[in-house]
Amino acid sequence: MQSRQETVQYWDEHIHAYTASGLTRAAYCDREGLSLKQLIYQKRKRSPKSRKPTPVPSSGFTAVTLASPATGLSLALPSGIQLNGIDASNLAVAKHLLAVLS
Repeated sequence: MQSRQETVQYWDEHIHAYTASGLTRAAYCDREGLSLKQLIYQKRKRSPKSRKPTPVPSSGFTAVTLASPATGLSLALPSGIQLNGIDASNLAVAKHLLAVLS
């Protein structure tokens, strides 16, 4: 029984010899007493197409997680001044600022 390495070497040599022979696969296998199916299988196993596919390049997009909406109140004045994050803890300050700004 052949080791794995010996089997790989055996088929590598036959694939190289077949390619260099100029014969059809069937003619080469008949001449060498090989199974045509095995030659096809072994050759396909070694082809670049049978190797792992290359990763698809990134599209440039990334996943985005939306934060929960801000709690509290936002106030925009006609002058462009904005007060954001107004809640019960700072309502008194917001009232005072609004009185000063208006």
